[in-house]
Amino acid sequence: MATADNASSFEDALQPLVSYYSRQKAKVPSIQSLPSGSDLPQPYRKLLWHQYNMTPTLEAFFNCSLALRVLDKSSAVDHARSSDVLSRWVLLVDEAKADTGPACVREFGAINILLHNMPEYVRAAIRDGVRPLGTILIESKIEQRHTAQHFFAMPPDAVLLSAMEVDSKLVAPHCLLYGRCNSILDSQGHTLAQVVEVIPPIPDAGIEAIS
Repeated sequence: MATADNASSFEDALQPLVSYYSRQKAKVPSIQSLPSGSDLPQPYRKLLWHQYNMTPTLEAFFNCSLALRVLDKSSAVDHARSSDVLSRWVLLVDEAKADTGPACVREFGAINILLHNMPEYVRAAIRDGVRPLGTILIESKIEQRHTAQHFFAMPPDAVLLSAMEVDSKLVAPHCLLYGRCNSILDSQGHTLAQVVEVIPPIPDAGIEAIS
């Protein structure tokens, strides 16, 4: 559980996900902060407890190429402060199975992308909304550092299950969703993106509720 010292930062890190619920006019479910990524059950621990780009991590685990599907987005530009933030709520889907239904969704992502900290040619590719952010950063040779500071468990509520195209009738009793809050920094320590990443239920993962 989050301590008194880190509860506020955990709440701040969850903001992109909370914003999605707000846009859906839905109540945010109870989200349980985990002491460490080591407290995640497998295979979610392998997928979430690392300091690497999530896109190639998922591609290696599922042996697939990932495509981007944008569910919703908003933009906040402040010219006086030279600030340009793109908020986006997305799915990463198996490119080869993108038209075959729920089995293709590999991740739900809620992201605040700080476009003003990126080169213009990278901004254009991100705004296009065609390829995953991780793929663009790698292909553009942008040096990046990932700091996954918070890990969590949450109930598989109707909002996220619907977004991830998961039939609630197929979700096992006591199943939990697992995720992390991750910041992507450039080589100078500037924040490129603040990301909340949630993995859909993985069949036969042997998931048990955390007490």
